[in-house]
Amino acid sequence: RNSIDSIPARFAAVARQHADRIAVSSDTARWSYAELDGRSNSLARKLVAGGRADSSPVALLMDHDAPLIAAVLGCLKAGRLYLALDPSESRERLLSMLADAQAGHLIADAAHLAQAHSLGGERGRILEFSGAESDPAEIPGFPDPDCGAWLVYTSGSTGKPKGVWQNHAGILRQSEIYGDLIGVRASDRFSLLTSL
Repeated sequence: RNSIDSIPARFAAVARQHADRIAVSSDTARWSYAELDGRSNSLARKLVAGGRADSSPVALLMDHDAPLIAAVLGCLKAGRLYLALDPSESRERLLSMLADAQAGHLIADAAHLAQAHSLGGERGRILEFSGAESDPAEIPGFPDPDCGAWLVYTSGSTGKPKGVWQNHAGILRQSEIYGDLIGVRASDRFSLLTSL
């Protein structure tokens, strides 16, 4: 462990060490660390195709499934903040978050592609991602640990929803504390039930 890592740097180390172990499993997918790494690389490569100058957040409008995990990693590998949108939220809330975040891309799975287009956005800024493509070539360079990793919006119960973000170093530190507190081991499995 090294708290000055970024999430993609930490993931790369784990993926190299445990390439054949199952990283994510759902009703539709069962991917090893190597497979998850390659699938997330394919999205990261699309996001950095024009260079790493674009630092705008990337919104994700996807089912709660394995491709969403690959999309999150792809965004982080590209050095981009991700904003996970809940497809069941009202159109008004989704539009408000997208406008406030000034998301540069909206990534959708096939089930939510029409919804993504209905939310607007310039041509080429909406990308379909199924997690089917894989690219074994590592994305060069890792984001700085102080760079933002995720953006989440408050409920707005006290007014307008506010965007709150967390950086790579903070997320990794929180996961270390949590893992130590409950004694997480390599053989443990976690369910992803709550909103991302």
